[in-house]
Amino acid sequence: MNKIYFLMFLRGVIGLAGKAYLNIVSVSMLRIDLGQWIKSGFVLIACFALLGCEDVGSPNASLPDFSMTVTEPSPVFAGGTGSLSVTVQRLNDHAGTITLTVAGNVQGIAGSGTVTAGATHGVLSLSVPISVAGGTYPLNLVGTDGSITHKVAFNLSVTDPSGGGIPPTTNPPPPPPPPP
Repeated sequence: MNKIYFLMFLRGVIGLAGKAYLNIVSVSMLRIDLGQWIKSGFVLIACFALLGCEDVGSPNASLPDFSMTVTEPSPVFAGGTGSLSVTVQRLNDHAGTITLTVAGNVQGIAGSGTVTAGATHGVLSLSVPISVAGGTYPLNLVGTDGSITHKVAFNLSVTDPSGGGIPPTTNPPPPPPPPP
């Protein structure tokens, strides 16, 4: 078996943004059977520390993250607008601004919005081109903050405005005046 004849005593420090840093506290001469230590992953971490890597990661360190849930939107008329309510659960001290977009459609349905830094609720504004036929469209809400990206599937029902009803961009006529 391979043997290594030193032992490092390491001190772990968690820095900003959850990054782990290892500092060598002391080095002592000692014979170690590498076969046992390699199985535990200790030698890999020790070797990174010896090579001078500052950010070696930590299996127990948790990076900032978030998850999202949505409330299915009300139907939207073709040529109109709508909104999607987004709830964010911030994990491990995540506090950044989350940019919201729509993906996964070929109909030209667009959406954008943000969840401001530290907030747990946001709104995705939706825009449906007049050329979109009535029906239900599977879409994805995409939330991005730097290198963190998550998707949540939702369905958008589009109503053909010629099928009746008042499109959301048109104001209804005022009510008639009361009789004298």
